[in-house]
Amino acid sequence: MVVVVSLGFSYGRHFFLYSMIHPLPFFNSIRNPIKFLHPMTIGLVILSVYGLKSILTSWADSSSGKKDAAASGGTTKEKRDPARLAAAILLGVPGLALLILLMVAGQRSTIQANAIAQLVPEGVDAASAQLISQFVMGETFWFFIFCTLSAGTLAMALKGRIPNRHGSLLPACILVLLVLDLWRADQPWIHHFDAGGKYVKDELVSALEPENGLSRGRVTTAPFNNNVFMNYVATFYRAEWLQHQFPYFNIASIDVPQESRPAVDFETFRTALSPTNNPARLRRFWELTSTRYILGLAQGVVDLLNSNFDPERMRFQVLKPFTIDEEIANRDNNVRALPSAQGPFAVIEFSGALERAVLYQNWMVHTNSNELLRHLADLSWDPMESVLVNGPQSPNSLPNPVTRPAAR
Repeated sequence: MVVVVSLGFSYGRHFFLYSMIHPLPFFNSIRNPIKFLHPMTIGLVILSVYGLKSILTSWADSSSGKKDAAASGGTTKEKRDPARLAAAILLGVPGLALLILLMVAGQRSTIQANAIAQLVPEGVDAASAQLISQFVMGETFWFFIFCTLSAGTLAMALKGRIPNRHGSLLPACILVLLVLDLWRADQPWIHHFDAGGKYVKDELVSALEPENGLSRGRVTTAPFNNNVFMNYVATFYRAEWLQHQFPYFNIASIDVPQESRPAVDFETFRTALSPTNNPARLRRFWELTSTRYILGLAQGVVDLLNSNFDPERMRFQVLKPFTIDEEIANRDNNVRALPSAQGPFAVIEFSGALERAVLYQNWMVHTNSNELLRHLADLSWDPMESVLVNGPQSPNSLPNPVTRPAAR
């Protein structure tokens, strides 16, 4: 029951079951209903264990059943009919697998065309999309091979074709098939790397890591993606630095890796300061969130940030240019930043970012959260001069001066 229901849920909007639970709390925030295949997988493992136990028991009793039948002068037809039926069903599995293989082979060109049409607009090159379609064909072929070997082995055991002299031949055959299948299937997903080489304190980490245990400020990337090198920065940032090196060295970032369900309050705050057509609103977001470091290019990005985001104060400047060690990246699949006066990459410092805690003598009280958010986004308000308080307090009820975090 769990297997069938979980499989139905995993189809999402393509099957009616998911529509029954999607309106419920928590379920309406699941991005990908294929997660319901996890309980199905666990259920299949449990069912397979029971099935193997039954087959092994039947196989182990087959020889003793024959001896009992010979001694009594009877037959074992009645006792072995269920086993013969199960063997016949198992022999039908390779036929079904062959049918699936032929269907996929017949649609090979269509699968390849669909892969290119769907993946190329998402940034995947045509050659990689073609390899993905070939991978689908190859996995279907291996599915047929292992289905045939597994079903054939179990069917032969149920028919009594595998001798039971020492009681270990069938378990050994099952174990070999299981190990071979899991080993082959896991090969594309296992990537080895040297932890000592991956988590090394390089030029980038040295510029961003906390000083005396205190964070220097949060990190993000420049909001430009129309340059090949800038795309490299964004890729390294999302795939490596944000997920691996930054958490390891306790480097704070305003971005959250794999944020499937953003916190409601932060999402409301971020939406209120959305840059839309006004880059200065994004600058305000960096100010209030103590985002002091911007990863970008050593040439051109600072000029764009100063001219478009902060034309009056020009508070963006290159802090430390660096380059990526391509030899280590190609050999060990690690990203290593090296000092380089010519770049092409750089840590850009935004001196307008607020400190994590500031002493204020001027404050303004807002009892309405929406009004407060509008005031935060108002570019005429200077967060360096005053702090906004959200709550029912009146200014007279607050001590003077007031110590408040500059940003949350």
